[in-house]
Amino acid sequence: GEIAYRIAQKVKATVLGTDLSRGFIDRANQNFKLSNLSYIVLDFNKPAELDGKKFDYIVGNGILHHLYYNLDSAFASFKQLLNPNGKIIFMEPNIYNPYCALIFNIPIFRKMAHLEPDEMAFSKYFIQKKLRQSGFSDIKVQYKDFLLPGIPMWLVKPSIYAGNVLEKIPLLKMFSQSIFIAASITR
Repeated sequence: GEIAYRIAQKVKATVLGTDLSRGFIDRANQNFKLSNLSYIVLDFNKPAELDGKKFDYIVGNGILHHLYYNLDSAFASFKQLLNPNGKIIFMEPNIYNPYCALIFNIPIFRKMAHLEPDEMAFSKYFIQKKLRQSGFSDIKVQYKDFLLPGIPMWLVKPSIYAGNVLEKIPLLKMFSQSIFIAASITR
């Protein structure tokens, strides 16, 4: 619920936080409350659960890589859920990052990272191609964020500073931890 909460703090629009897990939704309802924010259990692959409700934006952090083998159907669902000129915005793991390459490609490290069988990081070029094939336009995919999971708190600020510099260096930015994805539908 934290990301939905932060978004709802910054906009006047109604924000709906979703998750597949009832436990996560219950915790979000307890810990992140605002008048323009609500939460529901939702499977985006079943858009009919929303009774025709449409959205201007679908925003997620670390969601699409769980849908790697079902991206085509997920993108089709997103298109059904978006208003005309609606947008998707996501941050996802970058397979070119050495840490991501290690945990997503090597079985022992996948196990140590507790990855699900269907999880897979992807490249900027892979996701651009998938979005184009799914009919999205105005596709922007950028390398972002060199901050790795589990980094000690005392290293967070220096890592963010270093990441801001590295994101500007053409070859080095390809090794960022994440890719920022934005795309639109036009109707």
